[in-house]
Amino acid sequence: MNFSSFHTRVHVVLVTTAISLFLVLALIMSFFFRVAVDKIMQDLERPRMMNIFAEFDQRFDENSTAEEITAYLETLYLEFNLAVYDPSLQLIAALLVPGSETSFDNVLENKVRLTGFVHVFYNPNPDSRFRAMKVDIVIPNQPVLRLMIILTLIAMGIVFGVFYYVSLRLGADLNRRLERLKNGVGQVASGNFDINLDEDGKDEIAFLAHSFNLMSQKIKNLVISLQESNEVRQRMFAHASHEIKSPLTSIKGFVDIIEYTDVLPEEQQKNLLPAVKKDINRVIKITNDILQLARLRDPGFQLDMQTVDLAALLREEHSHFAGKAETHEVESVLDIQASPPLLARTDPDRLAQILDNLWNNALKYGDPKKPITTRLALKYNIVQIEIENHLTSPIDVPLDRLFEPFYRNPTSADRITGSGLGLVIVKELVEKLGGRIEAFSESMRLTITLHLPAAAAGDKNTAT
Repeated sequence: MNFSSFHTRVHVVLVTTAISLFLVLALIMSFFFRVAVDKIMQDLERPRMMNIFAEFDQRFDENSTAEEITAYLETLYLEFNLAVYDPSLQLIAALLVPGSETSFDNVLENKVRLTGFVHVFYNPNPDSRFRAMKVDIVIPNQPVLRLMIILTLIAMGIVFGVFYYVSLRLGADLNRRLERLKNGVGQVASGNFDINLDEDGKDEIAFLAHSFNLMSQKIKNLVISLQESNEVRQRMFAHASHEIKSPLTSIKGFVDIIEYTDVLPEEQQKNLLPAVKKDINRVIKITNDILQLARLRDPGFQLDMQTVDLAALLREEHSHFAGKAETHEVESVLDIQASPPLLARTDPDRLAQILDNLWNNALKYGDPKKPITTRLALKYNIVQIEIENHLTSPIDVPLDRLFEPFYRNPTSADRITGSGLGLVIVKELVEKLGGRIEAFSESMRLTITLHLPAAAAGDKNTAT
């Protein structure tokens, strides 16, 4: 049996334990009660039984018949059934109370009755013909047994009520304390480390709450330390990139002058100078990307959010990319699958930057013989922009690594330039716009999907 609540489990366990314990105690109590009553009955009847043995020895001999013995027993007006046995424990005579359904066995057996009390008394005279008498006290309508059952049920109700109340209070208290612990864990999971659980006492739950408070404080200090360290690292990257960018720009200018004045030998002019310019441009792009990433992660970074007609924006941006793709002899296809206007709350400049980065990656890594397809659709109030292209070689790294810094397809890393931070910037921009990005690859076909929330129906402030 499964219970979703700790309180329910405690309640059921305690009540079940109470009932089981009570039944055991009731059986034990009934046993000892019966034994005690049986002992009292023996003590009360023993003198009378001894007197009857003495009368038998005086009145009857070996020739006395069972009818004579029974007739004598009837004159005693006994209120219980009585059977007389000889030295071989064979039945001699028996007297049954009128209306009794009891019968005696021919051979003496000491049986226990639930509706009365049975006991065997033995004659102290070893030479007597009458060796034993069996007394069977039948209680009409079983009043004692009925009284025991009633008392047992009353006691069971009292015990059950007490245990129910105690278990209810105990379970409610445990449930309340554990609920506080659960809420504290939820607060920490949501990033609130200022939670403090007040637990009195010295039990395990109080110890757990105290340990939880210490843990949340340590996590808070660690997060603060990591945030400070990250801010220092971001500032260092930004400053370092800025300091590197200035001399690189100067070096690039000198290289351009050397190329323009044509002062180098022809071989160096054709082979060495282009390689130098390529590496300088690459380092400059790295510094620019690092600066941009640092700005994105700056707490003061802000977006210019507007309600944008994505269909119009996508057509305009795609027309620029289509011209670039055409110069590389690559076909670019735009497929708008939603009825215009398709509105979304976003920063149009940042969204254009995201699309430009993804299209350029598709152009670099894609198969020039296959088209680059861009789709726009609306599904469940979420705008989806898919950019699909065919790869020239399979991706042998998990797709989520596409959004890690400096990741490239290993098979084409030597011939493809880039800083390795483009997709990292794309991912962070998408998340700041309130969306998410995911990649899917199948049969040498890579699809990058942007998921952006659609604008509210009543928002008319539209920018294109």
